[in-house]
Amino acid sequence: MNETSISFEVTRNAADFRSAVWLNYWHGGGWSWMIAMGALGAAASYFLARPWQDPLIEAAITGAIVVGLMFVLNVIAIFFAAASGTKLPGALGPIFYTISDEALEVKSSVGSGTNQWINWRGAFENDRVMVIRHRANLMHILPKRQLSPEQQDRIRALLRRVLAGRVALKDRRA
Repeated sequence: MNETSISFEVTRNAADFRSAVWLNYWHGGGWSWMIAMGALGAAASYFLARPWQDPLIEAAITGAIVVGLMFVLNVIAIFFAAASGTKLPGALGPIFYTISDEALEVKSSVGSGTNQWINWRGAFENDRVMVIRHRANLMHILPKRQLSPEQQDRIRALLRRVLAGRVALKDRRA
């Protein structure tokens, strides 16, 4: 790669996968499905309410129940998605990354590859991980505990540059 590249190695654990899958869900618009399904349930309830019932109250109750149920089901699905991700070959082994202005390069015990930034959808982070999401909704999980604050700052700057506005990354607190 070139002089602006950043190279590092990380090893992920099950908590990193759970954090990343949850983060990917919220940044991918998963919450919007909960709201949409709640609104559909409320609308159906409103129009199906009996004449002696208050249709607005009925719709509000149904909408709240649907959103709550969707939330519980999504939490269960996220838990199982993260658990299955940790069982993939090489998922918990060391992964060596080289990130540059041109591409993301990955090397692990199960393979290697280089992918140009045009193929990447975005990047986001929470207090535990940084996630780089591919257009095919695949993602790379970078545990922040294994990156120095300087490496994190360099990675954020590079991702902001190459992904041009498709990032939700934090600024380091002094």
